[in-house]
Amino acid sequence: MNQREKILAGGVVLLIVAWGGSRLWNRYQGAVDARAEALVEVKGRLDLARLEAHKAQAALGELDEFQSRSLPSERNVARSEYRAWLIEQLVAAGLTYDDVKSTPGGRTRGDAYEALTFTADAVGDLSAVTRFLYAFYHSNQLHKVTLLKLTPMEGGAKVRLGLTVEALIVPGTPRATGLAAGESDRLTLASEDAYISSVVGRNIFQEYVPPPPPRPVRPPVVRRDPPPRPAPPKFDDAKYAYVTGIVGSGDSYQAWVTVRTTGEVLRLRAGDPLKVGELSAMVERVTSNSLVLSTEDGTYTIELRKDKSLRDAVTASDETL
Repeated sequence: MNQREKILAGGVVLLIVAWGGSRLWNRYQGAVDARAEALVEVKGRLDLARLEAHKAQAALGELDEFQSRSLPSERNVARSEYRAWLIEQLVAAGLTYDDVKSTPGGRTRGDAYEALTFTADAVGDLSAVTRFLYAFYHSNQLHKVTLLKLTPMEGGAKVRLGLTVEALIVPGTPRATGLAAGESDRLTLASEDAYISSVVGRNIFQEYVPPPPPRPVRPPVVRRDPPPRPAPPKFDDAKYAYVTGIVGSGDSYQAWVTVRTTGEVLRLRAGDPLKVGELSAMVERVTSNSLVLSTEDGTYTIELRKDKSLRDAVTASDETL
């Protein structure tokens, strides 16, 4: 076998080995996957079995409770004792009963329970009906009202009560006689009086009319006095006081100031005080053609024949500053 044939033979052997290894790997991987799927299935069945066991345990607990609340296992004893209990509750509530009957036969549901039916007719006011219903639902009996009919009587003070009740006998109850003891916590309000307060005083035979919506609360009206009007500005005679003349010579001059509103003529020399209207000043000096006034705010010059009042001259100087 030459070199080429050896190489070809080696290649064929490698192909055979790779093909065989691939088949073995696929078989191994398939077995692993199948095992994982089987584990998942087994786990699912186990979880389902645990769930069913939990449900069965809960059902057993409920069954124990139902058996403890059941009527006595003996049907005739159950009819007699429960009828006597209904009469006792009607009388204790203040109702006058006409009759309390136990309907022959009974409704059954396989082996789960047997339902005994009772009917009652009674007369009383709404507070008595409320007391009876409170005692009924406050009892731990395994019973329920299937029909409640109230008919108002003349005068409206009393009603006629028509009542149908079902009470259950659960197989396996340990009592052959005697009703279930204890109180139920199914009621919402805390006491019998609370229910009477919520029922008595209403006319339950009229259609309910909701109360009108509350009126919107209007905000209080706050009366505010208008702000006081500003006081009118005081009349200032200085607006109508003008330098109408200057007399004298050298360093001695006298200014004449005419107040047109009063007709007064003021003759002023240097050092004289000046008070005209709202203007208070001191004559600082008088020149041949001007009067110089000094105030707390500064010094002001009023020229002769410029047709400016003393106030205009002071105001113009302030605005210039």
